[in-house]
Amino acid sequence: MKKFLRTARLGDRLPAEHAELVTQALELYGAIVSHELRKLHDTLEAVRNAPGVEAFALSEDMLECAIQLRATGPSGLKPFDEAILAAVLVKARTLRELHGGDPNFELSFCTLDGDLQPWTKERSRLEPLASLYEQAGLRVYGDFAVAGGP
Repeated sequence: MKKFLRTARLGDRLPAEHAELVTQALELYGAIVSHELRKLHDTLEAVRNAPGVEAFALSEDMLECAIQLRATGPSGLKPFDEAILAAVLVKARTLRELHGGDPNFELSFCTLDGDLQPWTKERSRLEPLASLYEQAGLRVYGDFAVAGGP
């Protein structure tokens, strides 16, 4: 953006007062981002240590599942999303095995990431994600208020 501003100023495409306003906005944005980045470690630690949150490393089963998803799963997922999906599916299977005898046991997955939601923007079912979640016994929500499903 700064490069564009310099080019626009040199080419007389952007009046100086507009360029100054945009420069101030960029500097403010940069300062906010820098501030948040300095707090990132503490923010991640707070999430990791929050009640009810379990942070875990990807297991070999999860990595194998991610490879399988790459070959036969939803097309167009980024590798990071494939890893997250694999972790969710494998962790769901593990938890279901631990609590298999409990008829009241339910699993939910909350995600704001549209690439991992099993519905389209029009809120219709998106395959094969919807089936993968169903097979894992997961109910998916599009927000953390547990109200944002399709």
